Amino acid sequence: MMIREGVRLPDPLGMETVAYSRGWRSVTALDSFSLGRKLDAAGVHLFFVAGQVTSVAFGFGGDSSMRKAVLRIAAKVRALNLNCLELTEIHRKHFLSVPYISISAHTFHIQQGLQLQNSEERRRFTLQ
Repeated sequence: MMIREGVRLPDPLGMETVAYSRGWRSVTALDSFSLGRKLDAAGVHLFFVAGQVTSVAFGFGGDSSMRKAVLRIAAKVRALNLNCLELTEIHRKHFLSVPYISISAHTFHIQQGLQLQNSEERRRFTLQ
């Protein structure tokens, strides 16, 4: 799981994160189900947004190409005005002997309230 920096989370959540890149933090030891339960207990909601976001990066599948693909996914999620994602599939493949990595993710949004905000509301909220 990755959460955009600046998302307002309750203090006593007991969740550890590690900086991944500028603007994104990686949640350690929690999947979407566990994170959703922690957030619900604190009065904040984790909304699953249907569909997958994918990215491909050419290279030998090392940290560099994986990081490029993850950052492309993060940019797509940010463009949707969403603030959370979960990497779901990572595949190292070859096409005509050219190695590449393919990554898929599901998108989520963390917010107060029981109804998912529309895109404009999410954009305004994240700019505050």
